[in-house]
This record gives sequence, structure tokens and C-alpha cells, in this order.
Amino acid sequence: PPRCYDDFSAAQLRFVLPLRLEFFFVLFLAPFSVTVFCYVGFVRALLARPALPAAKRRRAVGLAVATMLIFGLCFAPYNVSHVVGFWQGRSPGWRVYATLLSGLNAALDPLVFYCSCGAVRQALAQGWAALRGRLLGINR
Repeated sequence: PPRCYDDFSAAQLRFVLPLRLEFFFVLFLAPFSVTVFCYVGFVRALLARPALPAAKRRRAVGLAVATMLIFGLCFAPYNVSHVVGFWQGRSPGWRVYATLLSGLNAALDPLVFYCSCGAVRQALAQGWAALRGRLLGINR
């Protein structure tokens, strides 16, 4: 069955595929490169400040790394599909899954920031300890 944005004629593909390749470079690769550069600088600056408590530094670095990993995991496959499609002369079959993965970013980012809150981390740790205690008590 035809899918929205994937059922193109040969003439349409001659226009769409180069445009998608431009999207890859202009709307993904350039911003992603700048973001990675800035986050690496941020992490280096944090690590160079011994006056900050180690726990706060670790949390900030972990948040920066998690944000970049999620960004790459969610958006890289879809944008790589632009390059693969240009190279193959057609939209790759897995592109629809990459599109779904890019939508996952909308759920993962808030989850990461929510879990970075100290009160939430403490509640999760207490919940895990209680669950672990129950599981260990059952096995005895």
C-alpha cells in the first residue's frame, strides 16, 4: 500500500531526493555538529571546575550526554535515510520506521529531564530498593 510522502513518480523522485539530501546537510548535520561541539565544550568546562560538587558535575554531564544520545538515536536514522535514498534513487523501505523513531524524541526528552530532578531520582531509588527487598524476601 502506498504511504504518505513515499509514493513518488520517477519525475518527482528526481526533485525530492536531492532536496532530502540538502535537508540532511542543512537541517540535520550542520545543527547536530554545532550542538555536539557546544555540548562537548560545556562538558569540558564543567569538568574543569573543581569548585562545583562532584555530584552536580556528574548530573550535568550525564544530562548533556543523555540529551545528545537521544538526539542522535532519534533523528540520525531518519536523516540518514535521506542520504541512502539519494544514493539508491528511491526511498529506503525502513524509512517509515526511522520516522517513527524520530517521534520518540518527543517522549524521551521530557522523561530524561524529569528523571534528572533530584526528588524523582530519590523516589525511584527508594522504589527500586523496596521492590528489590520484596524480590529478595520472596526468594528466601
